[in-house]
Amino acid sequence: MLVWQNENYRIFKLSCLSYNCYILNCGERNILIDTGIKFIRKALMKRLKKLNIKSISAVVLTHFHSDHVGNAAYIADKFNCPVYASPVFAEWLRKGECVMPHSNSLSSSIVNSLSRGFGFIHLDCFDPIPNIRDVDELLASGMLGDGVRKISLTAHTDDSICILVDNEAAIVGDAFVNYPVVNKITLPWADHPEQIADSWRELLDLNCGIYCPGHGTPAKRKALEKAVKF
Repeated sequence: MLVWQNENYRIFKLSCLSYNCYILNCGERNILIDTGIKFIRKALMKRLKKLNIKSISAVVLTHFHSDHVGNAAYIADKFNCPVYASPVFAEWLRKGECVMPHSNSLSSSIVNSLSRGFGFIHLDCFDPIPNIRDVDELLASGMLGDGVRKISLTAHTDDSICILVDNEAAIVGDAFVNYPVVNKITLPWADHPEQIADSWRELLDLNCGIYCPGHGTPAKRKALEKAVKF
């Protein structure tokens, strides 16, 4: 689904269950931002096929959790493309492991407990990504023109990044979640909950018209302003 475009770029949202991946299109280049958890692989490939995506130039990971990196190794192999992320937890990505984030709510605490207690859920592991690269290399390469840059965020994890496109749209990973049923921007998991409000203010300072999260629906600026004031 096309969620935003201007004369230089287009952003498509690929929703698979509760997981969002995004295609950032720049001319003939398609950048896949996040890849979902491993068990949505077939659904992700169907979404790519529906959009007639036949090539992927690169994969960018907003952070190292398994529900964002679970298919990165597979996509990299299938499309013969590099994978980029923050170098903060690069070694974890190479090993195929992550640390579950701290829980800020009862529901997220239950998910964390199940992950620790039942090995078959495997929320703390994924296929290793041996050749991970620093996302700054991608931005410096000029592949995406001069309209794309990275913003580092530290509320959810120390390695979280936001991809800002032409100062108009932002793909924010797990900086927040935005589910229509709740009708409220929240962040139930965060390693640094005391920094959540500051990270949202940092996103507001970007003056984007739309913010695209890893879970839920894209949010307009007014919705984020409301969350900060709350």
